[in-house]
Amino acid sequence: KKYVNVMRSTKTKEKCPKCQAPYSVETLSVKRFIDDIEAWNKDNTKFIGGTLIGLKDGSYSEQSAVKDSNLLFSTNSVHIRKLTNLGSTNWNRYNWKYVIKQIDLQKKGLKKESQLKNARKKIVQRVLLSYTGIQLPFSIELISAIHRQREFTGKMVNNKWINCINVQINSTVRYHKFLLLMKEQTNTLLVPTLEIDLGWHTHQIHASLYRAFTQKHLGRLVNHNDNLDKGKLSDGFASTAQAWYKKYNEPYTHVNPSKYRLTTKKKILSVIIPPYGLSVLYQLKKYKKENATKENLRDSNIGTSDKNNSQTDKKDEKRYSETCGVVGFTGEGGDCGGCGEYSSCEGCIFYSPVINFPNSIMKICLRFDIL
Repeated sequence: KKYVNVMRSTKTKEKCPKCQAPYSVETLSVKRFIDDIEAWNKDNTKFIGGTLIGLKDGSYSEQSAVKDSNLLFSTNSVHIRKLTNLGSTNWNRYNWKYVIKQIDLQKKGLKKESQLKNARKKIVQRVLLSYTGIQLPFSIELISAIHRQREFTGKMVNNKWINCINVQINSTVRYHKFLLLMKEQTNTLLVPTLEIDLGWHTHQIHASLYRAFTQKHLGRLVNHNDNLDKGKLSDGFASTAQAWYKKYNEPYTHVNPSKYRLTTKKKILSVIIPPYGLSVLYQLKKYKKENATKENLRDSNIGTSDKNNSQTDKKDEKRYSETCGVVGFTGEGGDCGGCGEYSSCEGCIFYSPVINFPNSIMKICLRFDIL
């Protein structure tokens, strides 16, 4: 009950049953940070959270962690000692404002001595994010993360279309194209559609393979950030739709484009600068027209018989199997066309052993050497 009360708000306080000292999410998370600093200074194999993973490419480096920690969090520094001595002086001073003040003083001292440049940029920010508001021994707040994932899980469970094998295959194909786009658009926030997000989540189930794949083919570890506000998501979705259309010459979604192409920034500029507003309306009208034309062509090209449809589907599936390594597996036959294996996909990085749905079984395989 006390744990739930404390977690309900960062300002909620309980009292220690032994010493009666008040504590909250803030005091507990600060204490964890200071405890880890002390543990690091006693034993350099107990790393401080946020130091092991590279900020740019997600590479794992103990050498960089040791270098940065010795420079920034050594108890040889008077400012770091002020933090580690907090427990023996006043427990109530366990707050992030005081911690950040001491760390800023530590950075200023290093900068004055021309040593701060030897540490990785933004490493302090990365470390603080791994502790702030997190009282458990993890670098993310798991309860909030699970709560955010429930929305996605609910959409998957309550959607009948996900039981369709063709939808599952299409999800993998579009996720592959999404990664190719992400490789090019390094400075753009790309927001996935629901079926692309399904592929993304499935890939991340195999964490070590996901890390190796994104580092090898995209040059960095791609972070699936699900903690963005709706404004950023909306603008990011608009940017993704435009980049997708430019690269693949096909609509990103069948949703009315005005809902995502008219971002808040564009609306404001359109009012302030009327000529720009006319240009935006023209582009929107052009996009709608092109989209409608493609939809009509697609509908008119649908086969006149089930046989033709079947042949087209098999042709498309074979094409993606050969070029993208994407294979739909229905349980018939004994192997996976992506790599020739049934029970295990040796050499594959996108392998979901078996996704069990009420009416279908799906096996997804995306090979290492095809991106």
